[in-house]
Amino acid sequence: MIKSLLINNSLLIIHFAVTGLVPILLIPHFIRTIGLDLYGEIAIGLSFSAYASIIVQYSFDLSGPRFLAEVDSEIKKKEVFFCVIFSRLLLFSIVSLIFALLVYFLSQKIELKKMILYLFLPAGTVFDSSWYLQYVNRFSVITFVSIVSIAFSFFVGFGFVLSPDDDLLALFSLTLGSVLSGFGTFAAAIYIQKSEKLKIDWSKIFKYLREGRSVFFSQFIASLYAFSGPVIVGSFVSSSAAGAYSAIERIVRGVTGLCQLTHAAAYPRLTRLYSCDKVSYSRLLKFVIGLYFVSASLFLIFVTLFKGEVVGFVLGEGSDIYGHLLWWGVLLVFLGIAGPVITGYYIVSGQDKEVYRLTMKVLFLSLGLGIPGVNIFGPWAFFGALAAAQIFVLWEGWRVFKV
Repeated sequence: MIKSLLINNSLLIIHFAVTGLVPILLIPHFIRTIGLDLYGEIAIGLSFSAYASIIVQYSFDLSGPRFLAEVDSEIKKKEVFFCVIFSRLLLFSIVSLIFALLVYFLSQKIELKKMILYLFLPAGTVFDSSWYLQYVNRFSVITFVSIVSIAFSFFVGFGFVLSPDDDLLALFSLTLGSVLSGFGTFAAAIYIQKSEKLKIDWSKIFKYLREGRSVFFSQFIASLYAFSGPVIVGSFVSSSAAGAYSAIERIVRGVTGLCQLTHAAAYPRLTRLYSCDKVSYSRLLKFVIGLYFVSASLFLIFVTLFKGEVVGFVLGEGSDIYGHLLWWGVLLVFLGIAGPVITGYYIVSGQDKEVYRLTMKVLFLSLGLGIPGVNIFGPWAFFGALAAAQIFVLWEGWRVFKV
């Protein structure tokens, strides 16, 4: 079991290492070419695009494996897969309508071309089938698709974004990977499924939407504090500050995601073990948490040794003003395992409403401390507010697992 997990985790590490090149290489390139101010404006727009992606995703990355585990035949698993895709298409049509209304009523402030590019993120989410490929143990396919997608993004970003006039191409480069990854994983999932004739029970679409509602609400609420940093910093400080915050935040998110890979790889197995072997479930979960903290410690050592070089490369001329944000990012990385572990436990144990309750508390803590904090102290205060909220989640996890 551990050997299989380590193999899958290694493949996901390659996947995240490739996608992690975007904040490490591509965004610093954009900051040097189009400037911190223009990148900050793009980052603010991408925050709203991320909200839309969460709506379209509708927590199927977590609930999808559970729905698959509840059926026993390949044809039924195929039906689950397509029900998820059609559910996302329905949600995407609603998101697209909202974007269209924004363009219509705010045409003087919002460019149609940019709005279409911002829609690339939720469009890619519609067809993203990584959750299915992980369930059927095709981690190598996910890795291959991500490499190809990022290669195209880099081709556009480094090949055509050369001056401040290329901000539209910079946005295209940052959203292109989502579309390519979505369609790539979808095509792979279709290819490996049996070509049996499928008859979809359309009522199951609404059934899955209803059953995943609690987890979706919790994920959407989480996005309100997880992706709102650039918006809040841009509103109370400046677009340059929003750009610096976003550049550091993306590195933090990438490193946190990399450290969480073991949990992502183990989640389908944890889902199955909880219902049949709680001893193995507990053992595997402890292994996941231990490996996370080892990975986070390696990041701390790296930042301690090379902090000046890192912030100088990422932020350029803004490193003197905003370089301290990286230390707050390190703190967030160490706290990043708390959320996935406790919410994953609530989901596999059928306590979806507890996820919503916990997320609401984190939302109030993050925004309640973060908004006035940014207004008074500057961008670092939002990182501090997020850290305070995650400490609360860590306490919640300790309380639950102690019982």
